[in-house]
Amino acid sequence: VKEWKPKQALLRGYYWNKHFQTLRFREKGVGAFCFSIDLLTLKNRREGRAVLESRFFQAIDDKGKSATETLVAKGPEGLSNQERCDFVRLLLSLEYRRPAMVARLREEGTAHLISGLDGAPDLLSEFQKQGIKQRPSDYAREELGWSFEERALLIVQRLVDSREVGERIVNAHWCLKRLRQEHGSLLLSDRPLVRTHGLDRPGATWFLPLSPKIGFFATLHPENLRLIQKAAADTIVRHANIDAVGHAERYVFSTAKHLPHFLANLLSRR
Repeated sequence: VKEWKPKQALLRGYYWNKHFQTLRFREKGVGAFCFSIDLLTLKNRREGRAVLESRFFQAIDDKGKSATETLVAKGPEGLSNQERCDFVRLLLSLEYRRPAMVARLREEGTAHLISGLDGAPDLLSEFQKQGIKQRPSDYAREELGWSFEERALLIVQRLVDSREVGERIVNAHWCLKRLRQEHGSLLLSDRPLVRTHGLDRPGATWFLPLSPKIGFFATLHPENLRLIQKAAADTIVRHANIDAVGHAERYVFSTAKHLPHFLANLLSRR
């Protein structure tokens, strides 16, 4: 997101104010837009409350940053196999640590863990033999000190490191689209990774703006990548920006000076 921040200025995030039905913007530092209080905090871990961020995601960010720099400098063909994997882990982490995704994981993951424990026949039978009247989930929470919400949150590591999903993207067809000044600029949203179609469908395409002038594309089918490479740059910019706004959770970032009408038109339809 730093690539969308003007020099010596704050980052401007545009959003649609539903109450006043108008386009507004906020200017903050990069960290202020990216920070969410207690998003990935684990309160009952000996390694520390911020272990997911400080260990798991920090390692992904560091390796992903290095791979991104190589990708921008040399293109996809300049990446080693390990760098390719590091970049894919970064892509998946961008998707799965979004606040909306984390909230969903906390809620749905917790419910799944509790229902699985309370519905386990062998465990219920053992509880009956031992004369334990509590539900297994209540026993685990009250007697063992389990936090189902935190256990559910730890699933994010498995999602990011999913071999099935990761291999599909690693083995997909990659390219960069580089833009000149006259082509316009790419928008970035607070949900930066754009995915079209399901990953199990031939039309699946992944898009990530690496800077206002460089876009990364990955497709499962080589013909789709050929069409992207062949398309005029201004066409790519228009469609990519429409998709970026469509995927936004709230904010859209831009370096262009004449976009308010375009953004207002798209954001108002969400």
